[in-house]
Amino acid sequence: MIDKEINPLIVGGMNMKKNILLLFFLIIATDVSQAQLATDSWAFGFGLTYPRFVSVNIQPLNSNYGGFLSLKRNFSEHVGLRLNASYSHLEGEYLDVTLTQVKSFTNVIAGNLDLLYYLFPCKPISPYLFASAGSGLRMLKNNATASLGTNEIVLAFSLGGGVEWAIDSDWKILAEYGYHITTNSELDGAIGAGEINGRDTYFSINLGLLYYFKKGEPSKDCQLYSGKSQ
Repeated sequence: MIDKEINPLIVGGMNMKKNILLLFFLIIATDVSQAQLATDSWAFGFGLTYPRFVSVNIQPLNSNYGGFLSLKRNFSEHVGLRLNASYSHLEGEYLDVTLTQVKSFTNVIAGNLDLLYYLFPCKPISPYLFASAGSGLRMLKNNATASLGTNEIVLAFSLGGGVEWAIDSDWKILAEYGYHITTNSELDGAIGAGEINGRDTYFSINLGLLYYFKKGEPSKDCQLYSGKSQ
């Protein structure tokens, strides 16, 4: 009878100790990531992309995929530039002249220059905003407008935001959303009036890793933020 009453207390105490230890390690990890932030840095990124048409003249489908590589230069705790190369495979459907449902494919190999602004750079989970301009090679298959060239260069402007989540002093997890606006109506392979101001748009969700391979001096602002002396 005594054992039945004591055992739940023992188990509860052990669980509480585990939670306290986990919290302790999270605090240590957070403190390290804040102290390690540099005034300037270089980082290499890579990961997977999920793109999807938003405003186009065909019916967007969900069977899309892609990937990205990036090289980033942070000039301060708040401001950075990023060269981003990506591949996106987007799918859609339309009705041809015989009212048959046809699946079309758009593949894009793109390059962008992004301007990034970090809202709270000293946090272990650091949100940021970005704006970018770039171009890409657009490749079509089964496109609705037959007069369009299969392989063409497209221009696009992008806005978005994301977070970088520090997992140690050199590595971070990247999660990002981008909204992309092209300069014409040709990305989906169907010219028409269904887009916003006659321009195709699509979004992308990126998930990947960042490796900071070069860093400048430790940030004094973040040392102050974390309560450390200079």
